[in-house]
Amino acid sequence: MKKVLIICSIPLTMILIQSCSQKKNKQSKNITSAKQAEKKISITSIGAIEFVRSFSFVQSNFLSEKEKDRLLDETDKSNPIKIDNTDEPLRKRFEELGIVKKNELLLNRLKTNYELSFSFTGLSGQKIKVKLLPDTVLGLTHKIIASAGSDSCEIKAMLHIGAQSAMLDVIPGGNKELVIFSANYGSNTDFYYVNVFEIKTKDY
Repeated sequence: MKKVLIICSIPLTMILIQSCSQKKNKQSKNITSAKQAEKKISITSIGAIEFVRSFSFVQSNFLSEKEKDRLLDETDKSNPIKIDNTDEPLRKRFEELGIVKKNELLLNRLKTNYELSFSFTGLSGQKIKVKLLPDTVLGLTHKIIASAGSDSCEIKAMLHIGAQSAMLDVIPGGNKELVIFSANYGSNTDFYYVNVFEIKTKDY
């Protein structure tokens, strides 16, 4: 009789262990799902567009100093021209927004914010805070941190001198994207960079 009881008790114990294990796995999955669901904000790089303004003529041996001065003055007043590998759909959208005309970046049309910390209201009416923080000694790599309520997220981006930002409806739909303008001034060439980031909250 004792043998029968022992033999019968083994499967019962296994069933209890399996049941507990399944319950723990289910609880674990629920906790994981809850953690994943807690993320209410995201930031994604959408694209970049580059422009250039060249002063290479200053090295020419075929121009007089007077001609060089004239060209220098004209170039200083001119708009940067897009680089050939520029994101064409993004360029067209900027043209629709009035900050690009054909291949030119209209510097005088840029209405930007020099603050490295600011906030804006999303399409859902939620207040979103944004910070641009230098992440290296050279300051070229930045952390872009976006937060809404108690939730936040970040992304790294290569930004250059004098980073400025603006909120523009780059992706049509009413929800404005973060647009960052920066520049890299070389000895004879100025480079201008326009980076676009989409910030979305869970309720949008």
